[in-house]
Amino acid sequence: MTQQTINVGANANDRKGDSLRTAFQKVNANFTELFNSSGFTGTTDRLINGNKSAVLSNTGILTLPFSNYLETTDVNLKVGSQGFVTIRSNAESNLTDYEWTFDVGGGLTLPEDGHIRQKHSFIRTTTASAPAATTTVVWSANQDWTSAIKLTIQVEGNVTGDSTGWHVQTCEATIASRGYADGTNGYGDPEMSVYGIIYTSVSPLATFEVQRNATTRLVEVLATGTDLNNNIIVSIHSVEIGTTD
Repeated sequence: MTQQTINVGANANDRKGDSLRTAFQKVNANFTELFNSSGFTGTTDRLINGNKSAVLSNTGILTLPFSNYLETTDVNLKVGSQGFVTIRSNAESNLTDYEWTFDVGGGLTLPEDGHIRQKHSFIRTTTASAPAATTTVVWSANQDWTSAIKLTIQVEGNVTGDSTGWHVQTCEATIASRGYADGTNGYGDPEMSVYGIIYTSVSPLATFEVQRNATTRLVEVLATGTDLNNNIIVSIHSVEIGTTD
């Protein structure tokens, strides 16, 4: 239906416009067309997307289709069996790697290696495994222009000769780096300070060092396990701030 325009006459009170009844009939017809084309019906509004729909109640509560996706151009929303709401990008086919999930309590779970991006900064948590007595890259910066980094590090592992189970080490670290460095030795090499080292074992489970990867130009943190009888698991929560250069 094309829009119905109310005839208001040429001048005020010239009696050439629509009657009050006719005018409001046009108003109702226009609203009906608007609501139907948007997928809104009755006292409960409905947002329709093909054969999948999300229901928006007249109290403002949005309910997504149960165990199904509401698809838009760039983002999919999904409701799980326990009321979880999952958001993922249509560009990614591996759901578990790219899903952000809001649980029933409002908590947000990011995917493994996912991050929250703020202007010129990134916040994320990553986990890596490092063999004992081997120096291994356990963390890499998100961008090559990262210049200030704050890390909270957790290490877990079994100590040789200790049958009581995993021990834990925690520490913090800060890293300063010149942004956009080209990876050449001596130019743009990052500097790191590790502090607040606490561990439940007799000695630290791991030591850390920092470098810039000459190929990717990313700042990297390396871990070396000490006196362990298997791999260590390193989890790092990082806040990265980019250069203003």
